[in-house]
Amino acid sequence: MKQVKLLFLLSLIPLLTSAQQAWGGGIFVGMSNYWGDLVEPDRPIFDQAGPAFGIMVRNQISPRFGLRGSLNYGKLKGDDANYSYTRDFKRNASFSRSLIEIGVIGEYDFLGKRRYDGNSFKRTLSPYLLGGIVANFGDPKAKKGDVTDFGTTHMGIPMGLGIRYDLSSKVYLGFEYSTRLTFSDYIDGVADTGNSDKNDWYNF
Repeated sequence: MKQVKLLFLLSLIPLLTSAQQAWGGGIFVGMSNYWGDLVEPDRPIFDQAGPAFGIMVRNQISPRFGLRGSLNYGKLKGDDANYSYTRDFKRNASFSRSLIEIGVIGEYDFLGKRRYDGNSFKRTLSPYLLGGIVANFGDPKAKKGDVTDFGTTHMGIPMGLGIRYDLSSKVYLGFEYSTRLTFSDYIDGVADTGNSDKNDWYNF
């Protein structure tokens, strides 16, 4: 449990970005993992987490709404061998995938209007929601998968939440978690011998 809590905290290592300016940039450092046929649904969400990082360009359209373009990298993996107490060793499949993602993501900042009172700036701790569209690219390395044509490009819909704190009128620190709902069951190279009715997801 301590390890899971630590992984959760590391996954929220921040988005550090320019705040309040119409245009700004930022960096992301955290963790990535996936939901699919090679992980147990009742296991901790960070059970096979990998490193993730990225950069972004952001536009503050209004006090509450921002729009960002992002370029992220993440490492996804899964393995039947990690779940020997429930898995059928006849399959014994595993995969790893280095994933590059580009996306356009909108943010809704609930307390964005509090930052400015007339011409004065006020540091604010505020929750926000995010959503948008992404495309990911990567060629999975699968062992004993049942899919021969994985596809190297997949689309997804990111959804998540975060919290941000203003360090100054120009810089803020953000902690967020988001899930990518994909339109493919081929992220992990397993479909027919897994749950073919559900697509694979991944998280940043």
